[in-house]
Amino acid sequence: MIVELPKISVMLLTYNRAKLLPRAIKSILNQTFSDFELVIVNNAAVDNTDEVVKSFNDKRIVYKKHEKNTGPFGGLNTALDTIRGKYVINLADDDELLPDALETISSKFDKLALKGIKILWFDCIDAEAQKYSGSGIREEGYITYKDYLCNRFTGDYQVAMDRGAIANNRFDQNCWGGMTTIFNLRCHRNNKAYYIPKIIGKLYREHGESRITVPETSFLNHIPKIVFTMKSFLNEFGKEIKKLCPKSYGKRLASLGFYQILNGEKQEGRDNVLKSLKFRFSLFHLLVFMLSFILNKEQIKFICRELFKIKKTITNFFRKFSKPIIIPNG
Repeated sequence: MIVELPKISVMLLTYNRAKLLPRAIKSILNQTFSDFELVIVNNAAVDNTDEVVKSFNDKRIVYKKHEKNTGPFGGLNTALDTIRGKYVINLADDDELLPDALETISSKFDKLALKGIKILWFDCIDAEAQKYSGSGIREEGYITYKDYLCNRFTGDYQVAMDRGAIANNRFDQNCWGGMTTIFNLRCHRNNKAYYIPKIIGKLYREHGESRITVPETSFLNHIPKIVFTMKSFLNEFGKEIKKLCPKSYGKRLASLGFYQILNGEKQEGRDNVLKSLKFRFSLFHLLVFMLSFILNKEQIKFICRELFKIKKTITNFFRKFSKPIIIPNG
């Protein structure tokens, strides 16, 4: 018996987002392209997520439910172990795809197949601000491993991958936040990537609930995992990034030192901050270095938390009065 596999797999990890989840699911089921599967992973939600998912009677939905929350990366690993499609895309449970997103992904991969493209980058918009969610690239063309390694792009893009580019690559559940960058860099290292200047998704940020991609101050509750993640990144990519983009290396080393100080690893943290200043000067990290001799880690955390709150207030103020950008779509 021949089993027909879907061309595209959409991964959707969710946790306690029953009110927001229908928008994401509907945006996928209502695509103009139908040859896909939607793999939904319920990461042990305690709301009525189960009921919401089961209300969608569609054979293209593959539903996995965890009995215990495994964190965002554990959930993504479950999705990666489940998918069957040739191409893969991940969608956050509070975002949505535009109606022709999957059709665009399919046609662009077909068109670029002879060039050996295994990874495609597309634009998204911030739904509230009506602006691009990512910056650093606007012209169609190749995205090199060096570009990504040296952090020449910032913000959020929608990335689709050939499943062969992912291979056996998986997320480390002990990491926090930056593990996504580690995962993507591994995929980009030996595969060609290409940017298409077309908007295929909307990202929602101001819906009154925290995102899976942590709010500004909640990272302070996960400092040990952040330190572990940053060490993992520099252990794997440190030599390359130091050689190819020293300033970016200095920035990452300073960040590691900063979090080590917050984690109580003061001496090692100070050493890394000092080393980072040789590659990139940062007044903020120099200030943290000096404060580490005077204040304890909880006092420094308090100051940082207040600074981030001030920064968010200022950002939201200017965002409120800034005019939306008219975005062309290709």
